[in-house]
Amino acid sequence: MNKCSADKKLFFLVFIFLFAVAFFRINLYAEQYYWENPERLTTGDCRFPQAVSNENSYAIFWQEIDTKKSEVYLNYKAAKEERKASKAK
Repeated sequence: MNKCSADKKLFFLVFIFLFAVAFFRINLYAEQYYWENPERLTTGDCRFPQAVSNENSYAIFWQEIDTKKSEVYLNYKAAKEERKASKAK
């Protein structure tokens, strides 16, 4: 085996190792978040959900399809998030 081939194999193995470490480490961070149980917004045929938010409110938009009437509706759910203010000491 020549030196160039050995260097390429070593580089490839190091690259794969670093990629695997980075990939699995990113997934481990998700365990620290608090995940709530999902809430179903609708029971119909829904498509193209989009969410927008700012500092104290959020809205979710989606298309709802009524195949019996051949109609498409644009629906949304919006809410304000109440945050408790804390005083710095």
